[in-house]
Amino acid sequence: ADKEYTIALRVEKIKVDEDETARVAAMYSGSELAQARGWTDEYLAKHFVVVYADYYVEYDHTKTFLDDGYTEQYFYLVQDPKTEKWEIIDNTSPSTSNEP
Repeated sequence: ADKEYTIALRVEKIKVDEDETARVAAMYSGSELAQARGWTDEYLAKHFVVVYADYYVEYDHTKTFLDDGYTEQYFYLVQDPKTEKWEIIDNTSPSTSNEP
């Protein structure tokens, strides 16, 4: 939403996906990526979540090649235990269409 090329954003649905969180946390658990990022299994259990979002977005096509439309994405978030702020670290490739 805060990108300079986003004109409008309407969130239709957003929720924490417990099943996807468990699946991805298990995938990260003990991995080289987790080790490189300093993520212990305990950290992942307490400070990692996957959020599903379904939204409509409209872009300024003079600034981006992205198509307007409905998008579904998973956002992968980690929490800084000191500040308790959440940060999006990754997201899936969007599934887009012009209809809901």
